[in-house]
Amino acid sequence: MDPKEAYLKLEMVADGFEAKAVMLEKELMAVRAAQDLDKAARGRQGAQRFPQGQLFDPLYRETHSSELAERKERERVASEKKRGNARATGRPNAQDLVEMEQSDAATAGPSMS
Repeated sequence: MDPKEAYLKLEMVADGFEAKAVMLEKELMAVRAAQDLDKAARGRQGAQRFPQGQLFDPLYRETHSSELAERKERERVASEKKRGNARATGRPNAQDLVEMEQSDAATAGPSMS
């Protein structure tokens, strides 16, 4: 192959890659602009995500309502189980601490003054 032909082929390939890079940069700029608009509309709140990583979407929520209800129930049962285990081991949770403080405040005892 002639060096001049090789140079021209390389130049064509480089032009193709450069065009792809420009298109990707434009696409990235459009995505970032959309994210900025979304962030401005949301205010200080972050994007809500499900554990599998789907962005919060009302349509997704409607179409997968049974799955979401099942997951919520599993989470509730797991939370109750954790609370039961904590009580069984004697570790107080936040609610237990509040109840203990209230009961201590309500008991009559000698004056500290």
